[in-house]
Amino acid sequence: MKYNISFAITLMLSLFSINNSQAALNYQNVNLIKGGTENINDIYAGYAKIEKALTLDDAATAQKAASQLIIELKDIANSNVTLIAATKISQTADISLQRKSFAILSSALYKLFKSQKPDRMLYIHFCPMAKAYWMDENKEISSPYYGEKMLTCGETKGMIM
Repeated sequence: MKYNISFAITLMLSLFSINNSQAALNYQNVNLIKGGTENINDIYAGYAKIEKALTLDDAATAQKAASQLIIELKDIANSNVTLIAATKISQTADISLQRKSFAILSSALYKLFKSQKPDRMLYIHFCPMAKAYWMDENKEISSPYYGEKMLTCGETKGMIM
């Protein structure tokens, strides 16, 4: 149902706009979260708990944090990929599988955080060994992808302000 409504809105914007690319851009900037800034901050906090747990090689805490994040994600429109990734983290104690799902979660939440910024600056880090990105409010590298084995593997690629 949500997809049909989203499609209908996008179609109407395209039909009634002189500039179709501007209509698509305007649609993407619509508030996608019911709770606004407070909810986006809660979503980031849940994401950060997973990131921290994976950095510490703590699969059990990552599972619990992912379960909590799923609750926060309920108000996001079109969040299937995000929910699937968080669910996979919550359902396995295998930290290598959690880390693979965390890469997907990070990519999906990056798009959300670019359009609806949390109340803090986030650094975009990249781990070349995992070939994956993650976000952190700390500039120093603490990689969630290899934990203690390669804690400082990575580099800062950008920021969300």
